[in-house]
Amino acid sequence: MKQLLIFLLCLTATHAQVADKYETAAKKKWEDTIKKFEQLDRTTDYPAESILFMGSSSIRLWSTLAQDMAPHPVIQRGYGGAKFQDLAVFAERIVHPHEFRAVAIFVANDIVGKNDSDLMPDEVAALYADVVKTVREKNAKAPVFLIAITPTQSRWKAWPEIKKANAAMQAVCEAQDNVHFIATEQQFLKEDGTPKTELFRDDQLHLNRDGYKLWTRIIRPAIEKQLAQKKADKRAGIRLERDGHWLVIRDARLPGGEIRINYLEAYCRSGSTDADWVEHTVIKHRSELISVSDDGKVIKLRDILVDGVTVDHSITAGADEVSFSLNAHNPRQTVSQAHWAQPCVRLGEFTGFGTKLVREQLDDYLPKCFVFIDGKLTRMPTANWAKEARYTPGQVWAPKGVPRSDVNPRPLSSTVPSNGLIGCFSGDEKLVFATAWEPYQELFQGVARCLHSDLRIGGLQPGENKQIRGKIYLVGNDVPALLERYAKDFPEHRKGD
Repeated sequence: MKQLLIFLLCLTATHAQVADKYETAAKKKWEDTIKKFEQLDRTTDYPAESILFMGSSSIRLWSTLAQDMAPHPVIQRGYGGAKFQDLAVFAERIVHPHEFRAVAIFVANDIVGKNDSDLMPDEVAALYADVVKTVREKNAKAPVFLIAITPTQSRWKAWPEIKKANAAMQAVCEAQDNVHFIATEQQFLKEDGTPKTELFRDDQLHLNRDGYKLWTRIIRPAIEKQLAQKKADKRAGIRLERDGHWLVIRDARLPGGEIRINYLEAYCRSGSTDADWVEHTVIKHRSELISVSDDGKVIKLRDILVDGVTVDHSITAGADEVSFSLNAHNPRQTVSQAHWAQPCVRLGEFTGFGTKLVREQLDDYLPKCFVFIDGKLTRMPTANWAKEARYTPGQVWAPKGVPRSDVNPRPLSSTVPSNGLIGCFSGDEKLVFATAWEPYQELFQGVARCLHSDLRIGGLQPGENKQIRGKIYLVGNDVPALLERYAKDFPEHRKGD
């Protein structure tokens, strides 16, 4: 298992590096077969809700696959003698032409009892992990199923090593989200621990009809269980969690299943544009979790600032939005300098760039991000992109009425946005994240693959209360519909007012 961990660490290698090692032999043997698949892809339409079955001859010879999985449509891509050595080479060409709701993989030929050509179990697992990686590049959310290598009489001498390969691939499954191992060993062994020969053809390698019936009774429920769970998660819509200082938005539609918000990252004083962030701007606070509803739809928090101000938060999840209702109160006899606050929304996973931050890549997600300028959605970097400030990089857009001396100390654009909406597209451009607050201080693009609409408090007189509201929208890529909703929710936000 230690070797397996080493192999998995090596998976930071690109798919091309993995494929190069096996490409020549794989193409020499299987190129014509893969081209036939590609021709089939060009001439056949498959439903987007299909289950893609791929692998070796047991997939190819499954003549009743369509009826065994009905009413779930299937895409059948098996070729006799397939190994993970060549599937890693061809996975992109097999997988990427298709839309699918799940993938099932069975490959059984990397360990057959030939010492000169067999791979080590951990090598098989590493190649399987690379195939999963290729699937994820096409579809980040579909469940992936690895059907265990079946014990057979013809390869019984190799079974100890095959069993190790199954265990290593199971470990790969368990180390990743939504990747599942379908065990079959016990159902295919007799009480004495030897293979049930009556389930195989005369070659004692390939399943007969009874073998496929048993396979179906094992595989179909395992797949349907996960599909039902995904359907239930989707019906559940958005759920909220509190994890330390993070507000976590969970939704099955989201890449990675969640968006995290540093909520609230900071309460800030005025005069912040060219001031030291720690020494001057930030007003320290502590946050208390008041309650979380049983269904994860409502969270109530209370922030207590060092100057005595309390901010009560009621956060409510809807089908495709999160609503924020805040009440800021100054119970003391002195004026509070709390002028604005920032909820830092981390969007690396959502935009397709991941959560690992490298200084040289801090702007990689910009083309996915937008504000509205001159009434039009404008992707970043926008015109008049500012580059000088106390802290760089980043970008700030402030509406009319907010003193330019009071904003975030990152580069301040000279452009006034048309409205208070800021957002981004998901990596596949199918979803839109957008957020707005009223009143709002600024729109902000930061260095942690984050976006803010920062809320404005404007200071609090002794005994004063102020109400603030906000929204996060998580919707399909229909910008006119988003703008229509936003206009109803925030009628104050017109022409940068």
